[in-house]
Amino acid sequence: MHFIRKTSFLEQFLLAQITLADWRGLCQKGSFNRSPYLRLLVVHPKFTSKGVGTLLMLQVESQVKIDCSDLFLLVSDFNIAAQRFYQQMGYLKVGEIADYVVPGVSELIFRKSFKS
Repeated sequence: MHFIRKTSFLEQFLLAQITLADWRGLCQKGSFNRSPYLRLLVVHPKFTSKGVGTLLMLQVESQVKIDCSDLFLLVSDFNIAAQRFYQQMGYLKVGEIADYVVPGVSELIFRKSFKS
């Protein structure tokens, strides 16, 4: 997401909504060809802790659960704030991949199930 000019909180959220309109670009069927994988969630630093990330995730989840029962994502082991955020959103840590992106750093696998 690129920011060309200063925007209000509402304008920022609407830009994010437009960006997520094609959510399949951010959530693609993973290697199991069964469940989507969230590749990226970015919130501008000025808008962190203001509910933007939660709103974005809720939008993604509302679209994902139309066709799928699970959503997966990776979080680097050093990114404690992101781990806490996803856990608060109902994601469970289900695995770990050591040295996957950066040597010495593990990527934690998180899953949220939408099954009733």
